[in-house]
Amino acid sequence: MKILFSQFRRMGGAITTPNLYSKLAISLLALLAALPSFEASAKVVAPTFTAPWLSFNTGLNAAAGSPVALATGDADGDGDRDIVATRAYDEGGFVFLRNEGAGRFGQPVSFAGTGKSSGIVMADLDGDGDLDAAITDSDALTTGNTVSVYLATGTGTFGARQPFSVGSGSPVPVGIVAADFDADGDLDLVVANYGYIGLGSTVSLLRNNGNATFAAPVTFSTATGPYDIAAGDVTGDGRPDVVVAHESYTVSVLVNNGTGGFGSAITYSNLGDNYAGPLFPTVALGDVDKDGDLDVFYGNTRTYDGLTGHIVQLRNNGTGSLTRATDIPLVTYSAGPTDLAVADLNGDGAPDLLATSYSGRSSDGVYVILNNGTGGFGPAVLYPAGQATIALAVADLNGDAKLDVLTADSYSNAVTVRFNPGSGVFPVLADELVAFDQFFQDAADFDGDGDLDLFTSGPHPAASSGTVLRNDGTGHFPIKTSINNGFDGVADGVLRDLNGDGKPDLLFNNANTASQYDFFTALNNGDGTFGAITRWVVGSAGWGAVDAFDLDGDGDLDVVDLEALGAPGLPPGRFFIALNNGNGTFQTPYAYDALPGRPYDVVGGDFNKDGKIDLAMTNNGAYGFDSRVFIVLGQGNGTFAPPIIYTVGRGPLHLITADLDGDGNLDLATQNSGYNGEGDEGLTLLFGTGAGTFTRLRTIYAPYSPDLLGATGIAVGDVDGDGDLDLMTTGVSNDIALYLNNGRGRFVFPYRLGAVVGAHRPIFGDFTGDGLRDIAILSSRPPLGFDSGVAVLPGKPRGR
Repeated sequence: MKILFSQFRRMGGAITTPNLYSKLAISLLALLAALPSFEASAKVVAPTFTAPWLSFNTGLNAAAGSPVALATGDADGDGDRDIVATRAYDEGGFVFLRNEGAGRFGQPVSFAGTGKSSGIVMADLDGDGDLDAAITDSDALTTGNTVSVYLATGTGTFGARQPFSVGSGSPVPVGIVAADFDADGDLDLVVANYGYIGLGSTVSLLRNNGNATFAAPVTFSTATGPYDIAAGDVTGDGRPDVVVAHESYTVSVLVNNGTGGFGSAITYSNLGDNYAGPLFPTVALGDVDKDGDLDVFYGNTRTYDGLTGHIVQLRNNGTGSLTRATDIPLVTYSAGPTDLAVADLNGDGAPDLLATSYSGRSSDGVYVILNNGTGGFGPAVLYPAGQATIALAVADLNGDAKLDVLTADSYSNAVTVRFNPGSGVFPVLADELVAFDQFFQDAADFDGDGDLDLFTSGPHPAASSGTVLRNDGTGHFPIKTSINNGFDGVADGVLRDLNGDGKPDLLFNNANTASQYDFFTALNNGDGTFGAITRWVVGSAGWGAVDAFDLDGDGDLDVVDLEALGAPGLPPGRFFIALNNGNGTFQTPYAYDALPGRPYDVVGGDFNKDGKIDLAMTNNGAYGFDSRVFIVLGQGNGTFAPPIIYTVGRGPLHLITADLDGDGNLDLATQNSGYNGEGDEGLTLLFGTGAGTFTRLRTIYAPYSPDLLGATGIAVGDVDGDGDLDLMTTGVSNDIALYLNNGRGRFVFPYRLGAVVGAHRPIFGDFTGDGLRDIAILSSRPPLGFDSGVAVLPGKPRGR
């Protein structure tokens, strides 16, 4: 739903982004249960990290916030551009994100619809100078037959939904565009009627009566499966024509007849190979060769050669007749686009091309393809965004007169914003290759040079080695050494001083399927290298966290090894304890077998203030079915009291302990995955009483992801410099979610920091040696995600 006809803009900005309308793309996600909303933020604080992009929440579950199309415009009259985005799930309607200045957006405000919504435009439909919203009600591409109009108040709110029919039967409107098609001074609407499961073949014109009510729809025939739509003067006669993208690998041009109607559709067919799978066709217009007429660009997820996605370009001969030029390739291992835009990103007067990369994976993002000045294009550059990047728009969001890029990321429930430095070349956070399939990391200064080094290790099951990475003092790790453990592999690795010499040693578990599971150590040689690996026989049924705490009060660290899998005939849940002899050797492990379920992760601390280490463990169960935390109070001699059980959010995986509410007692926060992709990702806060018990359990919901990977790490630290402890989490959205503490253990969730593809396992610490805390994260490197990298998101002084 784009328009390229700037002279039809009304006072107050009827057409929101010059030469660009955001495009509809629809997501076929499964319907999931709605979740409670997160706490609103009174004011979004400035980021304290140099992030390549920011993500702003559109909701925290699929029903409430999965965006599929977006548009921008000044909805509250303050001079900057706000964002609206439609939702693909049963709640329908759209969300409004208010620009609070400098391109920072507030929490989403929902406006109800009916069924599942698709396309959206912002335009002054009633002539009062305020930008209204109009959306298509597609009802999951099956039975929708209305456009819903929401009149703006001019203060950032919208009136009640006013539905208007687009035709009888099941036209299923998807794409939408606004322009003055009948030259009467007000803005009309045209929608693409996709039809039941793509069998439609019409567009509908809704003529504006001048007051944001519309005459009965007039339909015009097109090719099969009309989906996306754009408007612009293709024929050069001064009137806006309509260009439609079809699922049938076809573009239709409907030429304006001068009275607001359209002639017979002119079709351009065979624009792609008939590969199976979702299509989401898209179209955009722009004069890329600067010859004074609008060229047409088309794509869908199946415009590709089996390996590389392509954009089809149809060049205008000046009269509206189009000729196919050479397709524009994207990058290897990519599908074709689900959205396109044409805009001059580098200020050279030659419009550039943008496209989404949509696969539903974290490797999605937005392509930028710069114009060479003569209508040709350089290589496509893929910039990460969120997961399932399905739509995009271009607008100046921070008021610097440069066009920024924003995307709708369905699986992340977010809109991402990339601020343009003016060159059209956008910043990225570089990661350094580590090794194959690393999922865990820990940090400590193991070479004694005063900076934080890293130890990474693999997940379960994987035949992976670990890696130790020595920091050069700037947050880069030029010296990397593999920790090879044969078939057993290296997983769940941590850095702990096991022999009391003040130097961190390696502690880790098996990484591979085996008949028995044990833990392993390698002592620090004192120079940043490590000695031989020693196996300590446990005989666990396998795969849980391993860590070390002083459990018997003798001043050295004892090992706690969790049994996360279990087997028939074994106790329901247990963990193993190996007491340290004081020199990094260990006594025979013994089991604590009173847990009512399998533990996954563990933290230690003095929860009852008796001077003895207690333990807290998560119990997430198969596919996140369980929802418990176990507390076992230490007796000071390596034994523990019976477990105290607390119910938290579904599928608790990771946890931290810290004093979150400033009362001097240790609290807990769990990161929950949800059960089987049902959308229960979140954080549960358990506030300690100081007596070994916890009260005021509270769950804060986190961004939903449908693939059971919405919980990949949690860290704690003072992010905003106000003296209290904030939380940082990662999922599969390629970003770091910030939960800012108000000092009493109540958290707001203002935004997410863009990072790297597949960001996970955040660590908060000064890696660059400038006295400011940074965030180190692991990445899953594209295109396939098997290789892991590490990146450091640098901190910066507040106010800069």
